[in-house]
Amino acid sequence: MCKKLSSGLELTLPNSVLRDLMQAALERGAIFSFRAYGWSMSPFIRQGDVISVYPIQDRKPTVGQVIAFIQPGTHALLIHRVVRIQSTKYLIQGDNMPGLNDGLVPEENILGCVTHVRRNGKNAWYGQGMAGYFIAYLSRLGLLALFVSLLNRLFRRKRVAGVTSAAKELRTHRTYSKNDLPTDPDQTNVRIGPIRKQKQ
Repeated sequence: MCKKLSSGLELTLPNSVLRDLMQAALERGAIFSFRAYGWSMSPFIRQGDVISVYPIQDRKPTVGQVIAFIQPGTHALLIHRVVRIQSTKYLIQGDNMPGLNDGLVPEENILGCVTHVRRNGKNAWYGQGMAGYFIAYLSRLGLLALFVSLLNRLFRRKRVAGVTSAAKELRTHRTYSKNDLPTDPDQTNVRIGPIRKQKQ
């Protein structure tokens, strides 16, 4: 389905089509960018953010990295955070999905790593490096929402950028449960909109 907007076209594609497009682009070494749809990574990646995914190549994902992968069983394309590594398999979970991980994902199902997130035309912080590791640890324990809420209360008067908006995001949007997830991967549509060129 195509919808004409003032800034151009916006397409809504089935998850399986987006998965195949991303896989083809990343296999050729290209960076793949698309607009996020859903709240499973909220507050760090929000619906409407533009996500850029870089091919994995020789590097292996580390704990705390946000990756694009094909979920075993459903074959759905997902963008979630690595919360634990066991040998050649990765335990992956959405930041806004406490207690509901994606199971152990084999290395061959991982397509690429998220390298940039843009929100309203600006780079958005989504928890990289040591912060990503800490987020993964809290997420795995089911304590991330509580921690962000406590930070919000602690810094309420200072209005620290990012912390207050992250806590507000967690209060505004409910967390997911297994009943919220589609059983058919093609029920999960992803919107792709016009993406402005990043300024160098």
